[in-house]
Amino acid sequence: MSTIEIKKRLDPLLRQLSTERSLDVAEKIIAELVGLLDIKVGDRFLVNIPRVDAELSRFQLAPGFARQAAAYELPHEDSKPIDLKLFWVKKASKTNLSWLIGLTPNFEDALSNDYKNIGIDFVVPEACDSITVLLSNRFKVRALELKDHITPTQLEIFAQWAKLSEMEIADQNESKNNLHAKLWESFNFEPINRKFYLELVEHFSILVHHLEKNLGRKPAVMFTTRLIGRLLFTWFLKKKNLVNNDSDYFFVSDPGKQGEYYKSQLEKLFFEILNRDELERSNGDRITPYLNGGLFDISTTDFYGDPKLTFPNGYFNQLFNTLNKYNFTVDESSPEFQHVAIDPEMLGRIFESLLAEQIDENTGNSKKKATGAFYTPRDIVSYMCEQSLIEYLKTKISDSPDRDRRIDELVRMPEAIFRDQDQNKRRDWKPYRDSIIKALEGSKTESPLTVLDPAVGSGAFPMGMLHLLVKVYSRLDPKFEKDISKLKRDILSRSLYGVDIEQTAIEITRLRAWLSIIVDIPEGEKVEPLPNLEFKFVCANTLIPLNNTEQATFFTDHSLKDKLIKIRDDYFRTSSKTKKEKLQKDYLKLTQSASLFDNKKTQQLKSYKPFDISSSSEFYDPELMHGVSAFDIVIGNPPYVRADNPAMKEQRKLIMESKTYQTLYEKWDLYVAFIEKGYNLLNQNGIIEFIIPDAYMASKYAIKSHNYFLQNSIISRINFLNEIKVFEAAVKNIIIEYRKGINSDNIPLKIKHTPTFENFIMLPSKSQKQIGEFAFKINNENKSIGNLVNSIKWGEICYVSVGLVLQSEEKLYKGEFIKEDLISNEQDKIHNKEYVEAKWINKYCVKKNKYLEWNTQRVPAKIRRPTFPELYTPEKIMMGGMTGAVIDGKGLLCNHSIDVSVLWISLKDVNNRSITSSIQKDFKIKETTEFRKKLEDNSSKFGLKYLLAILNSKFANYFLNQVRRSQIGFYPDDLKKLPIKNIALSGQQIFIDLVDQILTLKKQNKEADTKNLEAQIDQLVYKLYGLTEDEIGIVEAS
Repeated sequence: MSTIEIKKRLDPLLRQLSTERSLDVAEKIIAELVGLLDIKVGDRFLVNIPRVDAELSRFQLAPGFARQAAAYELPHEDSKPIDLKLFWVKKASKTNLSWLIGLTPNFEDALSNDYKNIGIDFVVPEACDSITVLLSNRFKVRALELKDHITPTQLEIFAQWAKLSEMEIADQNESKNNLHAKLWESFNFEPINRKFYLELVEHFSILVHHLEKNLGRKPAVMFTTRLIGRLLFTWFLKKKNLVNNDSDYFFVSDPGKQGEYYKSQLEKLFFEILNRDELERSNGDRITPYLNGGLFDISTTDFYGDPKLTFPNGYFNQLFNTLNKYNFTVDESSPEFQHVAIDPEMLGRIFESLLAEQIDENTGNSKKKATGAFYTPRDIVSYMCEQSLIEYLKTKISDSPDRDRRIDELVRMPEAIFRDQDQNKRRDWKPYRDSIIKALEGSKTESPLTVLDPAVGSGAFPMGMLHLLVKVYSRLDPKFEKDISKLKRDILSRSLYGVDIEQTAIEITRLRAWLSIIVDIPEGEKVEPLPNLEFKFVCANTLIPLNNTEQATFFTDHSLKDKLIKIRDDYFRTSSKTKKEKLQKDYLKLTQSASLFDNKKTQQLKSYKPFDISSSSEFYDPELMHGVSAFDIVIGNPPYVRADNPAMKEQRKLIMESKTYQTLYEKWDLYVAFIEKGYNLLNQNGIIEFIIPDAYMASKYAIKSHNYFLQNSIISRINFLNEIKVFEAAVKNIIIEYRKGINSDNIPLKIKHTPTFENFIMLPSKSQKQIGEFAFKINNENKSIGNLVNSIKWGEICYVSVGLVLQSEEKLYKGEFIKEDLISNEQDKIHNKEYVEAKWINKYCVKKNKYLEWNTQRVPAKIRRPTFPELYTPEKIMMGGMTGAVIDGKGLLCNHSIDVSVLWISLKDVNNRSITSSIQKDFKIKETTEFRKKLEDNSSKFGLKYLLAILNSKFANYFLNQVRRSQIGFYPDDLKKLPIKNIALSGQQIFIDLVDQILTLKKQNKEADTKNLEAQIDQLVYKLYGLTEDEIGIVEAS
């Protein structure tokens, strides 16, 4: 189907939805959308999901029902393995949409869901004037909103759906994988994002080229940058319905009179409406809010009323045509939740592109090259924000057995999973809640969390940290969710700071901060004036400090800095236009007059012009500019600029003349200075988290930096990203995390990411005093710990499988029962099999068990994955993905949260497809009969308790952590790789005897302390595998 035909079908219905606001119309639109996939839906019917009833307040009531949520299944008889659902909710927020995804896990949400169908959810908000289409992938969400009309870019997306209707779908997982991958890719907005900012850069270049003839290059660039930034900002406001539609601010009546349009409409909007209190306006627009904040203050580069300011014919018509082609959302996406629309993060992409277009006056090169600016991908930003916040909280919260785990859950848990378990998780976090809030907000005796990005660029890290802190607050206590806009204001006010030498960067960072507040203002609620950000995100040279070494003279005003700080504080607290103007005049009065007797410090203080966006301070002083003397977290992506770059010459000279650096050596790169500066800006125990080039690992210029931080910091972690592509540029990267303090016994965590950022392995490491320079190198990442000669892999000794999947089989018995229907706390005739899950086992001990329905009409005949009974009858080892292992000889059953290992010899007479396909897959052979005999022979040489001893050892845990493919636990394929020393049965007996002692104690008392016996096993394992003292230290510390 062509895009023209799709538009003809959808646009009338979308217009009808916006006027009639009817669920029936919404259903017609959905029918058209899934019709593109060649699916014909039947009449909707209400879903039967207990969690929907429990969360009734989230939903609109179903028409015709007094106490039933408007949550519907949309049935169809097509062969495509797709489930369709429709939800009518009170608020289509990210929180609610994430929760809805978790309501009905589908094929794409977990590896164990391979029997389920692909899910496509449709969500209608309370106003019933739009539809949001949801797709998920491992609980990551992509959301596309349709409202009023379908945009050209949305047409491109749904044209891809029409092509999918031609796919042949067989009832096989591979087909479902294929179909889901194509659906998921259709909602990938990256290609459209790229197209958008390239088009916008073209508009930028056209206007700069036109203006520079009359204004000069630099003023033309500054004007155009501000104009496009303001227009995008107001476009986002328009999306939020905050701009008065009756005023026709974006209607250009005559393409030949662009200057006239700009002065009559845009200057009025920028400088008379958005920059003026509603009651002080003369034109009658009382709907568009006064925004404060400085974005719409008139500066010299606005050329207000200047006749030299002209525009190319049709310029705004063409620019608005570009903007109208795309769908916009005010809500920034995250790695977990992506809007299929242009979001405020795009301002950062545009900043990167504009830097590439701007020319450095001194070198003739692009400013992007001169400043070393690279736009940091959001998944990297999110990871670094999470890591640094976790480490900060650990330094503030008293240690306890589960502190680290709870903090990690709080910060990292996927939103869809949290929303599914919110009450339980809030209960788990309650013991730490007050301490965490105190660590974030401060108290009478302690300062609040402070975070600085010293090279803020387009604001990716402050915005990433803002969204993360909002998430943490919301998870700790639902009261914080009542006014997210206010919460964001408070976080910005007390915690987030940024510096950059580029004016454009500061402009865009402030824009994104303001938009982040506006997005959460409830529809129809008055917009409070935005906060003043002139002293939150400042334009300055981070690497040059305020000179405090020069001798003061008789004429020096010793209180000048204090006076400027007093004005700063008063300015930050007011939203009054009149008071702001007075404070600016007071500031100018103190700084505009120079004296021959001014020392260097006074000259610097007077040169700082915080209210002039076109000015960049030649120095940086956090106490003056922010009111903060040191920070808890310094985070960012500092500029990478080589020493031979001509633009660096003057900067290098100034840095060296400041005499404040100890790590600069030979042809040092600019980021080396940023590392030292960032570290010196930290409080004690503060954390610096930077992504930098991997040249830092081996370059000669980094030697001093390496030695300095080995001796003067705690190197918490180094992530090696040199095998993945982070930036479009050729540079490869690492992430460093240093904590302010000294501990030469600290063992740095070394992590290698490959082949994607999400996949990683842990590398061997040693204490800082032992490892020295090798802390920064990856050349020992493949060195195995211990001597693995004469070893056999676990998978060559044991058959390994996950346990039962207890939902009803989807094809024939869909929805007949769920796991909870089959389990009882008490044993009876129906529930006659002892049953365990991973959460009920520890090392060597089953903490509790329940009873599973068995040999009924439902079980095992109708369950999704019955495995085979002989898997459970022999003596076996059971291990959860994140637990220790136990041995069982009683025939315990388990679900798929547990990996079951049975000696091959114990399955000698068992023949089935599962065993055959496992051998074929694992050992890459077709004929299995003779090879299986070899496996059975292997396993006859091992005692199961000997294997259990090895598996529960620290050595095995270290090895599995290195090879595991998931961050949340071990899988059967990981376990199969574990090397087991092939020793005589007599040599195994010492291990077996210790295991017997542990099992005896655990049988008498499940809480029995067996640490000493386990430590004896660890020592035997170290000796067995020939670990050196250093290697033992690595394992013990891991």
